[in-house]
Amino acid sequence: MMQELLANKGVVLGFDQKKRSSTIAKILAAVLKKYGGAQIHLLDKFTTPGFLSYYTKVFGCVMGIMVTCEPISQNSSS
Repeated sequence: MMQELLANKGVVLGFDQKKRSSTIAKILAAVLKKYGGAQIHLLDKFTTPGFLSYYTKVFGCVMGIMVTCEPISQNSSS
């Protein structure tokens, strides 16, 4: 059921200005397309959650995913 929705209505992927967010969004788009058969609308510039919600409605998608990445600390012990 969800796979049909993803294929027919699609997903909007947005990302913020943080380092590596656009890269992770591109990887996620490729994975969703290859393994989920999803129609992907990857925004080409950074956005905010509010605009992502707007684009989800404009494109008629089943969902929007906002990608945000925090920098990895050099001093992290994990």
